[in-house]
Amino acid sequence: MAQAGLELRYSGRRDFVGMMQDVGGEAHMAGGWVEAVFLGAISVLLLVAVVLMASIAAQLKGLRREAEMARSQLVKMDWSQLLFNGVQHLKEAREALETIDKRLQKLEALEKVQLSHIDFRAGR
Repeated sequence: MAQAGLELRYSGRRDFVGMMQDVGGEAHMAGGWVEAVFLGAISVLLLVAVVLMASIAAQLKGLRREAEMARSQLVKMDWSQLLFNGVQHLKEAREALETIDKRLQKLEALEKVQLSHIDFRAGR
């Protein structure tokens, strides 16, 4: 299949390799450098992907270690003191609410007395 100095070259597997031109007895593959650049770019991208995966794996291992350390510290923690302090705060809050309730009841009683006094004056 030769035509005007061009011929098609096939590999041993009968795949189309590319358009070849016979110039002065030397065969040059058209677009061969493009394929080399693509293969180089793909290999660089694969290398970058491998490095990123390795760094992500290292970070995940570090996070796992930190989580295990935090879990062990929580197990060792004295929860009785924490609960005791929480109960104390709740008791103080209850006492404060009771004091507020008593004062509110006193204010309501004063308001009723004042309203009855105003009604008594208005009725005269």
